Amino acid sequence: MLACLVISVIPCCHSLQCYSCSYMLSGPDYDNGINTDDVACTDDYSRPQSHIYNCTQGEDTYCEKFKIAAKGLQVHGASRRCTSSCQDIPETDVMFGGVKVKVSQSCCITDLCNSASRRVISVGTLLCPLFIFVVNFNIATLYM
Repeated sequence: MLACLVISVIPCCHSLQCYSCSYMLSGPDYDNGINTDDVACTDDYSRPQSHIYNCTQGEDTYCEKFKIAAKGLQVHGASRRCTSSCQDIPETDVMFGGVKVKVSQSCCITDLCNSASRRVISVGTLLCPLFIFVVNFNIATLYM
């Protein structure tokens, strides 16, 4: 239980770090694979040190990755950043001016967690609530 308490206190003592970058491909660049912003920000993300950003402590509580693709408009892009609010959006098709647009957004709360296309959840995040439940359950059964 003490370990869970220590783990829950650690995030309050330093600012969150997230990867921060963006790219957008459109028009002829879409077909040629030429990136107009940051070639290192695509899905084949190499996690460069230059993209590590210290978020604003007390304000930015999430790392975010946002993706958009509109094949009919020859546009696709992504951004990674710190943000104060975030909502997970699974890959969704949205009609925009008669064109199908795919959007997705993933949110996470641990340092540098917005690098991959899939979410990574730490073992501690999964086990601490279970540990607390088991301890509380055992204490409750002692007093019955």
